[in-house]
Amino acid sequence: GISEMGEMEKLARMIQPQYGLFTNLGSAHNAGFDSKEQKLQEKAKLFKHCKRIFFSSEQEKVTAYFRSNFKRELLHTWGRTKKDSLQILSEDESYISDQLIFLIKDQEYSLNIKNLPTPAIENILHCLNVYFYLLVKKELPLPSQNSLTRKIRQLTPLSMRLELMEGIRGSLLINDTYSNDLQSLKIAIDFLNQQAKSKTKVLILSDIPQHGLSLDHLFDRILQILVGGDIRFFIGIGDQIQGLSTRIPSHISAQFYPSKKDFLHSYDVEHFTNKAILIKGSRSSQLEDIVQELSSKKHRTQLIIDLNAIRHNLNHYRSRLKAKTKILAMVKAAAYGGGEEEITKLLEFDRVDYLGVAYVDEGIKIRRVSIQTPILVLNTQPHTFPSLVQYQLEPEIYSLDLLKSFISFLKDREITSYPIHLKIETGMNRLGIKEAEIPELCQLLNQNQRIEVRSVFSHLVASEDPKQDAFTHQQVHLFSKLCDELKSKLDISFDQHILNSQGILRFPQYQMEMVRIGIGLYGINKDPEREDQDLTEVFTLKATISKISYVSKGQTIGYGRKGIASTDMRIATVSIGYADGLLRLAGNGRFTFLIHGQEAPTIGNICMDMCMINIDHIPMAKEGDEVLIFGKEHSILKLSKALETIPYEVLTNISSRVERIYIQD
Repeated sequence: GISEMGEMEKLARMIQPQYGLFTNLGSAHNAGFDSKEQKLQEKAKLFKHCKRIFFSSEQEKVTAYFRSNFKRELLHTWGRTKKDSLQILSEDESYISDQLIFLIKDQEYSLNIKNLPTPAIENILHCLNVYFYLLVKKELPLPSQNSLTRKIRQLTPLSMRLELMEGIRGSLLINDTYSNDLQSLKIAIDFLNQQAKSKTKVLILSDIPQHGLSLDHLFDRILQILVGGDIRFFIGIGDQIQGLSTRIPSHISAQFYPSKKDFLHSYDVEHFTNKAILIKGSRSSQLEDIVQELSSKKHRTQLIIDLNAIRHNLNHYRSRLKAKTKILAMVKAAAYGGGEEEITKLLEFDRVDYLGVAYVDEGIKIRRVSIQTPILVLNTQPHTFPSLVQYQLEPEIYSLDLLKSFISFLKDREITSYPIHLKIETGMNRLGIKEAEIPELCQLLNQNQRIEVRSVFSHLVASEDPKQDAFTHQQVHLFSKLCDELKSKLDISFDQHILNSQGILRFPQYQMEMVRIGIGLYGINKDPEREDQDLTEVFTLKATISKISYVSKGQTIGYGRKGIASTDMRIATVSIGYADGLLRLAGNGRFTFLIHGQEAPTIGNICMDMCMINIDHIPMAKEGDEVLIFGKEHSILKLSKALETIPYEVLTNISSRVERIYIQD
């Protein structure tokens, strides 16, 4: 990145890089240069003494400059010609197809790029270009297709600062009011399309500062992005952006306002019913007031869900797996309280193989937001069979009676080869077909063509507990034995899976064809003795100080007079109570919140909508301050311990009235 003249010469002297990777010539900070050519020349000064320079030959200006000003033997490119070190063989120049095919050193590779935005694909190609060069330089063998696929899975996408939240009147709201240039606009609209498959898309855009382009060129570029992103309603805010008003195509409804104040005074709320709204502006445009106006919930308690942390945790588990091992991501109970719609869209975008829910109605909610990934339903009842089939959900079959009922239902509907998943009992003694029932199971399956066994699985009882490892191995041994018996007697193949989140980390030798990731996806390790530093907590629960009071020694605080001031005391009333999910066991000093980095214990009983804490030792605390209940700096494990429960229960108890905010940062 570069913002003004002279920067790269200084950096070159400081860093003295041996290798240089030129990613792109974007539009950010163009105003600091007379032209894009000058900006390119300044960037290239960082690479003056490099032994090797990597870039894409698809960038014509970049390619022409480097070939004219650097020795050809220093240049290492990817592109579509035979001159490129990494040659793309895919015909589609915009990467719309599902597969990216490329050739390097006479070896052909294919990568799945389904749903990836173009900038992410280009970043992958930059990585591959450098990676293969270093392998050849070090005389190391080229990777296999499977090995390369596994490595690519570990690459994280572009870092973005986006907040995804519930908007007014059933709308989805994306807040990106941190930066505003053409490249980040394109990325934000890609994210909008990822999240809003079935909603009309609305863009609220401020003036774009420091673009360095003529207004005609700027407006042409914006229009290309609007049309390509399927924007149907456009709102421009600012003096400069109003110049776009005469160019908007007829299929895009458009409105323009000189300032955010004008918008807030006169906007029509009807325009924001059941829409997907992206608010995009620079910090200087201060569009946060519009975000606040169009967001749905005004309750001052928020559960913040870090989507990048989910992606990080998913990639962490993927790094422990073989390339061909499938992943079933559990999103039951509204994705452990985080909100199934937003999280399942992320997981589908990141290409998990299956989603898992507890009940049919959970699967229906996911299907209704256009999720196409296969969904396994763990607890299916006969009365839900019609909905199950209507929404293409795949049932767990955990008893012979349920299997018979489902076969009968399929026969009545004349349905054949419907996918099912068999649950085998190996020690949980909850749901599952027992060893003694395997012969009858095989007989039923051999007698009909109504169903297709997609997978057979079981459930580990204590994978996190080293003291129970002997029993865990016993479970796996029994499971494998019964699967072999099924394959032999039925003459079929199917996926096997028994590992959960903790099992993946502790027993990778049992990963089989598929694994299930549940609480670990959300950054929580069930084993209190083994903190996994590679996992990142996803959830942050915050409230605010509603009121600060002074209480004299001996006075009581809260219901039942359970809180007693041991001295003259300063207390804060906080906007969270047991109706929000903070259970009463957290009261009376059993749990502490974090304010300005300091712990503040609860005092008195937890009320329905609020609670009180002792802030006598935190003089800087004031009304309106943020209070951290749990998050990365104050683990949810502390709260679950205070409540004498587990993190699962804490998360699923968080009320729906608590506002969910989704961020990528």
